[in-house]
Amino acid sequence: MIKESNSPIGGKVEGVPSQEEMRLIFREIEMEMVQKPDADGQWIKEVRASMLKFAGLLPEYFVAEKEEFFPELIKCQPRFAIPLERLALEHVVILDEGNEILSHLEGSIDLDYYRLIEFKGRIEIFLAHFLKHEDEERKIIESVFWDDLGES
Repeated sequence: MIKESNSPIGGKVEGVPSQEEMRLIFREIEMEMVQKPDADGQWIKEVRASMLKFAGLLPEYFVAEKEEFFPELIKCQPRFAIPLERLALEHVVILDEGNEILSHLEGSIDLDYYRLIEFKGRIEIFLAHFLKHEDEERKIIESVFWDDLGES
């Protein structure tokens, strides 16, 4: 089960996954998504292992963003406080979506091909949501550091 941590950590602190670590595991899951689910259960075992790894890192990753990184961005550009608060609230939604997938992965999986395809679609939606979320954060970060506000 994914739990949101209360640890106020961020940056390159031990125990907090880097964006690169998250990207690598994300790519691993994406590679599994292009494969065809099989009746012998190998595909679901690989997806389960990767999703558990990703889900294990996600709470600390989000806590670091919310408690360490977002406040720094707001300090630099207060105009991004509302969009960053919305993104911080979205962390809970993404964690909930991940929990739903994990609970399904922890239960017995129906290896019926069509049910696997349906489940694969749910994972792909979760990954797309996470990717869109990260892209929105990236755009804000770029704006914070690159927008010319005409100040001297």
